[in-house]
Formats: sequence, structure tokens, C-alpha cells
Amino acid sequence: MKISELLLAIILGLFLGTYDLIAQNAQEIEAATKRPKEIESINAPFEMAQLKKPIFQDKTFNILDYGAKGDGTTKNTKAFKKAIEACNATGGGQVLVPAGKWFTGAIHLKSNVNFHFEEGAEIHFSDDPEDYLPVVFTRWAGTELYNYSPLIYANNCENIAITGSGKLFGHGKKWWPMTMQGEKTIKDIYKNQVLKGIPPEKRICGTPKAALRPQFISPINCKNVYFEGFTIASPGPFWTFDIVYCENVIVRGLQLETRGGHNTDGVNLDSSKDALIEYCYINAGDDGVTIKSGINEDGRRVNIPSENIVIRNITTGISHGGAVFGSETAGGIKNVFVHDCLFKNTGIGIRIKSNASRGGYVKNIFFENIKMENIRHEAIRIETDYSAFMASENGKNYPVFKNLNFSSIDCNYADIAISMEGTAHEPVDGVALKNINIAAQKGGIFEWVNGLSEENVQLAEKEKPLTLSDVLFTEKSKPGLKASYYNNENLKGSPVYEKTDRTIDFNYWGGSSPAPGLSDDHFSIRWTGFLKVLETESYRIGMEADDGFRMYLNGKLILDYWDTNPLNDWKSAIVKLEKDKHYDIKIEYRENVGFGCAMFRILPVIHPID
Repeated sequence: MKISELLLAIILGLFLGTYDLIAQNAQEIEAATKRPKEIESINAPFEMAQLKKPIFQDKTFNILDYGAKGDGTTKNTKAFKKAIEACNATGGGQVLVPAGKWFTGAIHLKSNVNFHFEEGAEIHFSDDPEDYLPVVFTRWAGTELYNYSPLIYANNCENIAITGSGKLFGHGKKWWPMTMQGEKTIKDIYKNQVLKGIPPEKRICGTPKAALRPQFISPINCKNVYFEGFTIASPGPFWTFDIVYCENVIVRGLQLETRGGHNTDGVNLDSSKDALIEYCYINAGDDGVTIKSGINEDGRRVNIPSENIVIRNITTGISHGGAVFGSETAGGIKNVFVHDCLFKNTGIGIRIKSNASRGGYVKNIFFENIKMENIRHEAIRIETDYSAFMASENGKNYPVFKNLNFSSIDCNYADIAISMEGTAHEPVDGVALKNINIAAQKGGIFEWVNGLSEENVQLAEKEKPLTLSDVLFTEKSKPGLKASYYNNENLKGSPVYEKTDRTIDFNYWGGSSPAPGLSDDHFSIRWTGFLKVLETESYRIGMEADDGFRMYLNGKLILDYWDTNPLNDWKSAIVKLEKDKHYDIKIEYRENVGFGCAMFRILPVIHPID
């Protein structure tokens, strides 16, 4: 076997392998979150403050002294509130959470409070919406309104921190079915309140009918914000960190495990400035680290950019994207330096996205010393016409993407190396690519990009996967598979809709029925037909799915994730197939949360088995 073939086999094997073992590797997590005690110098290609940890009084307020019980069942909301208020009233200090399981509703931080965990401390958040009332001022996915309190919240505070080695459990599963109704609510708020000039203080949500899920941790209008050392052990209802209108922000040494939740992004910086994110390990149910600045008209009304941001020494594992800017760009994003990061097994490595409804700008952005491994889609994706949530077909606020710099970027595998797409109305302007080495199925796609400079750019194309329309058949001769849709999760009764799918590339994002006669949620699909390959060879066949699935070949169950959430991992099996022989194939998929995907792939494996 040639070395190049061996390397390709290894890369493809890793790409389609079982990633959860990698994600749970304790040594990898420890290495990713290991950090120096003090903040290292910040050397950015723009003027940037040297950020420092906030200083707190040497006073300790143990929650046990305020009636807290760490038995996992006693609700400690009032005890947390009393301890935090007592700490704040005396000028600040440390609110201590000792080892134990602490059950609670919303926690509201106050100025000069360091909320600190001892080793072995766990906070388990209630999944009862009533525990997050009364409503508070927040920015929900770029729109200002009043909603359920975030699980941990602070407003107009200075010198606040969450530190220590404890674990936080968001228990978000009960909230996730609210997703589609929440989308309808925010669209209604946009149409009937934002566009009509109704002020935020009259945009009141925080009800089951409104169904807007709260963020996990969200300081808003705060200065000197510090998070270090703890673990998000399970996802919350919505975005994990939503840091809004804040200044002097440091996020370091965190482990975030939020897979399985919908829109459970890792760290979102939203219209904030002078921020440092470093030494974090992130597996997210959406994007890993994102930068935003408001959505559409409401974002332009507020008009606060995200600026002067350094992201360094971050490891993102399984997530939709590693470092993602947008799509909420209405207030602008500028002066961002991302360096010495590893994006591993993400959908997209680096992504910058907006559209003509968002407006704003993304400029003076620098990526340097970035390593990527096993990227499922694009290593780098830039798009100014992203068909996003609440995007108007007639938008005229074309976003400006300018001065985007990429240096020393290495990726061992991606479907597409680089995709940069501007528009005729507003091309991407000023892109510098230097020392880029990406192995991918496809090289570069550049449309409406002005001022593109390239120095030592290598986009090596790897062997492409099989075209599914060439190998999938309904009746041994007709291309595609028969798709049968059921109005329940378990393929019971008769299908309510049937059609032919030339490929299996199913994406469902909620808000409307994916097929006639089908409910918005809790449905299942069965694909049946034949698989026929052109060459006798060993093949890796598998799926990326967001809910349960199973796969049969000639009646034999070869993949079974029906009762476990695959969390968007690629799951696969290696089988030897003979040329021109028809194999019965059956793939079954269940959707039970409101978002989902099912994508089938077959790839040749170069002689891995006899």
C-alpha cells in the first residue's frame, strides 16, 4: 500500500470513527485546561488592554450559614440569595459553595461577589420555569426583552466572578421541546413589536406560551467579569454563556460539555469589549466560541459592537463550529485575535456569517496558529448571505466583511478547505491567506472576494466520497431510497407520507412540518431500498444524526443508536461489498426534540480488512 493511501485510510477512519472516546479523554481535557496562575501578556495586532483578575475582599460567606443543604433535593434558591446579598452588603468577598449536591433555581450575582466552588461541589438547576421568575431584562438571541431569568444572572454589576473546581448541571432537557414555540414567539415579537417601535420594557415573555428558553449563565451590563476553573457538566435550556454588554471579561480554564442540547453554544460574547477567552475545552450542542452583536433592526438600534477580543489556547471538540462570528452582526464585530487553538471534530472550523437583514460589519479579524482535525464540512467558511433565523428575503442592510487575516492554519481533513462567498452588493474585501495547509475533498471556493492575497497556500484535494445517487436504488434500477414518514417516534402504523430521496441528507430545524401530514415534532422516518457499489472493496458506511437511528444491511443490524442520542457524531461500520451486487439497506431515524439531522455517507476504505 502506498503511504498516501495509508494516510488517507487513517484520516478517513479517524473522521468517521467514534469520537466520544476522544471527547471523554481525561488527559486531553486536563492538558487543554491547564493554565498559568496569572494572566499572561496579551499581544494582539491591535490596541488591547492588559486584562487582570478582579480583586475581592478577604471575607468568606459559606452558604451553609444561610440555610443551604447539599442533599440534592432541598431547594437552596433562598439560601444562595441570602449569602450573595450578605456578601455584597459588606463590600464583597467570597460566597463559598462547599462539597455537596446543591439544588436551586435562579442565582443572581451582585457586585464584588466571587461565587466560589470547593472540590466536589455540584449545583443542579431546577427545570421548573417558575423557579426563574420574575422576568428579568435580557437579550434573547439578539433581541432585547424581559424573559425567564438565566440560571445564573447579573445585571449592572462590577467585579463578579464564578471560580473553583465545581460542576454545574443545567438539566435543560425539559426545556428543549419549547424550541419551536419559542421561535414563533420571537418572530412575532420582531414583526409586531420591534418593527413597530415597541420598547424592550414592554416586550414581556417568561411564560410557557412564549416559550423562550433562558440562558445558562448571562451577565449583562457588567464590568470586570471573571469565570475560571469550573465545569458545565450537562447542558442548560439555551446558550451556555451569553455575555452581553460587558467590559473587561476573562473566561479561562473551563470545561464545557453541552452536547445533546439544542442551541447550547459554548461561550457567546455579545456586544462586549475587552475580553479574553483562554485554556477552555468545549464540546457544544451548537457552536464552540461565538461572537455576536445583535440581530436586525433591534441590534442596529442598540448599536454596540463586540470589539477588542482575544481567544487563545482553546480546544473545541464536537460542535457545529469552532470559532464562529455572527450571524448576529448588527452592532458590528471588530478587532478580534484568535490564536493557538485546536478545533477537532467540529462541523466547521472557522466561520464568519451574516446577511442583508443583519447588517453591521466584521473587520480587523486575525486567525493565527490554528490546528484543525477531522472537520466535517468547511475548514474556513465566510458567507455574507447566510440564510439564517429571521432573515428577510428583501434585506438591504448588506454586512461589510473587511480585513480578514488567516496565518499558519493546518487541517488534516475537511470536506471543503475554504469557502468565501460575498455578494455583488457587498463583496468580502481584503482577505490575506498565509501558510495555509488544508487537506480536503474540495479546495477553495471564492465568490465576490476582493483583495485576496495568498502566500504559501496548499489546499490538497483528497479522494471524494461516492456519489450517493450512483449507489442507492429503490427497485434495483431506480435511483434513490423510498422514504416513509410516520407521525410518531417508533415507526408505528402506516406512514403519513412517502417519497423518494436521491440521497439521505435530512435537516430539520423546527418551526414547520418537514413533510405533508406530519407533526412538527416526534416523528420517525424509514428509508428502504438497495445499495450497489461499482467496485469490490471494503467500505465505511455510516450516519451523522442528531437523534436515534439504526441501520440494517441484508437484514442484519449493523448500527444501533436508536435509544441513545448520537449527538451529531459520525457513527459507522466497515463492511466488504462486492461489485454490482444489490444489498438490501434499511435506515430508521427518530426525531423527538424539535431539531434534527440524518446524513448518510459511504466511503471506500483502502484495504483495511481481507
